[in-house]
Amino acid sequence: MIQFNTPEWFFLLPLLLATGWKYRRLRLASPLRLLLQTCLLLALAQPALDRGGKDMDLWVLVDQSNSTAGIPAAGAEEIQAILERHKHAGDRVRLVDFAQSAVLRGRGDPVFAGGTAGTDMEQALAYTMALMSPNRTNRILMLTDGWPTTPLDQAAEQLIQSRIPVDYRLSVTFREADIRIEQIRTPARIRPGEAFILEATLAGPPGPAITVPWQISKNGGAPLRGTATLLNGKATVRLADRLSTPGCSAYEMTITPQNDPIPENNRAVSFLEVTGGNGVLLLSGYDRDPLAPFLEAQGFRVQQPPGLNRLDARHLSGVGLVIINNLSASSVPPDFLHALDYYVREQGGGLLMCGGRHSFGSGGYFSSPIDELLPVSMEMKKDKMKLMTAMSIVLDRSGSMSCSVPGGKTKMDLANAGTCQTISLLSDQDLISVHAVDSEPHPIVTLSSLGPNRKKMISSVSRIASMGGGIFIGAGLKAGWRELQRSVAGTRHLLLFADADDSEEPADYRETLKEMVKEGATVSVIALGTEKKRRCRTAQGNSGIGTGAHLLLRPPGGYPRHLCTGNRQRGPGRLHQGTHPPARHGWLASNCSRPAGMAPCRRRL
Repeated sequence: MIQFNTPEWFFLLPLLLATGWKYRRLRLASPLRLLLQTCLLLALAQPALDRGGKDMDLWVLVDQSNSTAGIPAAGAEEIQAILERHKHAGDRVRLVDFAQSAVLRGRGDPVFAGGTAGTDMEQALAYTMALMSPNRTNRILMLTDGWPTTPLDQAAEQLIQSRIPVDYRLSVTFREADIRIEQIRTPARIRPGEAFILEATLAGPPGPAITVPWQISKNGGAPLRGTATLLNGKATVRLADRLSTPGCSAYEMTITPQNDPIPENNRAVSFLEVTGGNGVLLLSGYDRDPLAPFLEAQGFRVQQPPGLNRLDARHLSGVGLVIINNLSASSVPPDFLHALDYYVREQGGGLLMCGGRHSFGSGGYFSSPIDELLPVSMEMKKDKMKLMTAMSIVLDRSGSMSCSVPGGKTKMDLANAGTCQTISLLSDQDLISVHAVDSEPHPIVTLSSLGPNRKKMISSVSRIASMGGGIFIGAGLKAGWRELQRSVAGTRHLLLFADADDSEEPADYRETLKEMVKEGATVSVIALGTEKKRRCRTAQGNSGIGTGAHLLLRPPGGYPRHLCTGNRQRGPGRLHQGTHPPARHGWLASNCSRPAGMAPCRRRL
């Protein structure tokens, strides 16, 4: 069936008919001119052929965020029953619950990554469109309060291009009682030591005075607390501060009013830049890096952020050089690595990497955003490999792995992608096995060499799907260890990937780990969750007993990178270990005698 993307152009038809009747000398009714007018109108209307089948899938997106007060969820079952009664044969009604993430109802646990404090409508739409069958007609019905906490620019464009109609039904909540942060203002830029005023404006319902608790933190530190009184629905909080260290600082304000119907607008962030000379940002894998006092003695201003997991682009403000010293890629947020690429290429910043086994290729920087910035190859060359590696990967495919992540994918998709990338990077002589685990292990790839089987393995792993249920980590460890026992490789490593908040704890997993350690094998764990969860502590215990690494990921966007990085670091590549006398040369030698700050350089170091 033919559809028109811009049918409003057909409103020109009456105008053309009137013009042709009044101005006959234009001869608009002649065959050639009539044909040209028809072709022009059709081109402007953008005809498109609808390739969908006759059967329709109706996707009902149910907003489960806090601001809806449960109203859409309460009416979803009634709406589903009405739709089921009136649908045609072959039509399907499918429900997707969403808040800060999305999950298809009936396919996985109703667990929302990030909680229900926000409404990521764009991610929910992208996740739903990824599940749609191109051979069926699709339509979306949204049950929501109409207050998303993320922009809808990309989702709107995708819906228009895909020609998927969207209907909505708004739930009514009592918004007159909403108390919110209207804005938080700071100067955009100040000099070091200059005092400034932070001003936050609160708004709420007019009427009696209302006391609202607030707290403001700087760069994630200890918050300053107080209360504000709303008079006629308005209140202003003013604080004075002074910053001496050049760089970028973030001020985050949070209010906690009682019985607030819309908690999403109770948080605001403002950024402030402190200008200053060029400094050195030192990211180190050492508790006391010897480079710091050495650079400070030469007159350089050295910054060492305490929480590497909170690194972002603002840490590059006022910095002329970034040094990464023996720090693995898994310890650096991926957004910061992407910011480094722009910092070096466009802003002329300097980048220096040094260190041992946690740097360069062995540190997991191969194919990372900064791989091409450094004038050395990150690839683990075959002639540097000393031992053949046997690796067993155990993947969680429980119900929680069907939950959505940003980009319209699921946790399972990202776990598959990381495993496939690992298979691509290991050498031909290495051995690998893959198991998918829910309540029991399912062999996907039996232990075999990668050389002639690489493409077939990648094809099998990429089709792993979440099938519901929980995950029994003890059964998965046993299955992976049985595969490794068949190998005589010098390095045997098992990597367990699991949703830490959903893993079960059989009694025999410790015995399996002790047996593996006794026979020289190692175990690492990549888990999603928080350290407060008991099941996450179980995952940490696995890696501790297994003498391996434990990576706790939240949010799950770094699955492929961390999974691949962890496997590369346990792979057969080894750096030469030994002692070498220190030597001053090159860039460091030419700058050590300069007390002034470094000038940014557009060349890659």
